[in-house]
Amino acid sequence: MLEIATLTLSWEYKDLKWSHTMSYYNNNTWDQKQTKFSSAFEMGNKAENEFAKILKDKYNITTRHGTTIEDKSHKDFFFEVNGKECSCDVKAMKKLTRDDLEADKDHVYVELLNQHGYCGWLYGSQNYMAFENVDGFYLVRTDELRKLVEMRIDMNSIPHKTSSLKFKNRKDIANKRYYRCDPKGDGTNNNYSYDLMCILSFNDIKSITRKIFYK
Repeated sequence: MLEIATLTLSWEYKDLKWSHTMSYYNNNTWDQKQTKFSSAFEMGNKAENEFAKILKDKYNITTRHGTTIEDKSHKDFFFEVNGKECSCDVKAMKKLTRDDLEADKDHVYVELLNQHGYCGWLYGSQNYMAFENVDGFYLVRTDELRKLVEMRIDMNSIPHKTSSLKFKNRKDIANKRYYRCDPKGDGTNNNYSYDLMCILSFNDIKSITRKIFYK
């Protein structure tokens, strides 16, 4: 099958970018590939690679990246301890809003539902979560994080829009649910995706940390 032509459309909204590539073949078919990437996605990849380097160079721990199928279960990273392979989801330090000048070291987002309405990474099958902070990566068991969220968050409370965070005192934002309303990437403002998350204080993450891998 011979590729005759390729058409790429790009769209950008603040720090979110979307490219849509269509390849035309000689059997009159189009192969469409969509790639979405953002500063948050790039930060996540950077944190994952840094975590792998720290484990290898400082702790002599064998690591590997997850396959595409494993990644869908939030097993995007694996490390070996005492001959046993453990799965992990690495989370970079992030800004709470796009308008923030720098990442927030005192709070973390926890995804309850993703933008498609399915269970978020809190309910993935990964063994551990590794949360980046200024001094290193804080390793917590995913099941213990779930228990912490259930203890801290009222799941029947009315969620707030994340855009309201820019107007709030940061001391009062933890232990609440939030939702985000973002364009899906089709170039219009009429088609939105919704996700649901909560914010925890990083002190809560520290309280269930099993190990800190220092930078």
